[in-house]
Amino acid sequence: MSKRPRKRGGFRRLDDNELARLTFHGAVGQVTGSCFLFETGGLNVLFECGMFQGGRSEASRNRRKFPFDPGSVDVVVLTHSHIDHSGLLPKLVRDGFRGPVYATAPTCELLKIMLSDSGHIHEQDAKHASRRRLRRGKAPVEPLYTVADAELALDHLRPQPFGEPVELAPDLSIRFLRAGHILGAASVEVLVRDGTKVRISTAGSAQSSSPASRSSSAARLRAPWRRRTTRILLSVDS
Repeated sequence: MSKRPRKRGGFRRLDDNELARLTFHGAVGQVTGSCFLFETGGLNVLFECGMFQGGRSEASRNRRKFPFDPGSVDVVVLTHSHIDHSGLLPKLVRDGFRGPVYATAPTCELLKIMLSDSGHIHEQDAKHASRRRLRRGKAPVEPLYTVADAELALDHLRPQPFGEPVELAPDLSIRFLRAGHILGAASVEVLVRDGTKVRISTAGSAQSSSPASRSSSAARLRAPWRRRTTRILLSVDS
């Protein structure tokens, strides 16, 4: 069988019968590091860019290269501001991403605080770790990213209202729907060509009695347990 041709950035071209492909690059077999790549053939959309959290093994994953070329990602979409869903956005921008980042307006406001604070924490962690390493004759370490990296990432934010369609391409649009979790959290409805709808929700609990968050039911796309990367092929119903 011949191999499928590759397009820019190492993304695989869709088969003729594929409407889109969803690949899980994080939050599989664990609950942190959310990162899902949605490919339609004409556009590469990254849903979430979260940091892995936990012990040393999880922290080491944050320093690995992305399994795709950040410069070949066209759009980033964030469901909410928690660091395990947004915390690697500064690294993504530093490594070459140049497109817009769509999120709800409250999420964008929270990210201004959280990503800058995250950059400061990484700077301080690297400073303290470097002191210990220098005392043992070892080379210092660089922070995962800096406050300056976070500020550059914030320039890419494009706040969006709830319920209004956002056209990413002529055959692809999204819509943010309220989800109970934290302020600004949303599930994202993806409308692919021919009217096919996919609901992507990674915002934790989809139900809440809090008037600050408001809630809506949301179907979730989940990766099978114990699998690191899963491809889901979406097809149009006849």
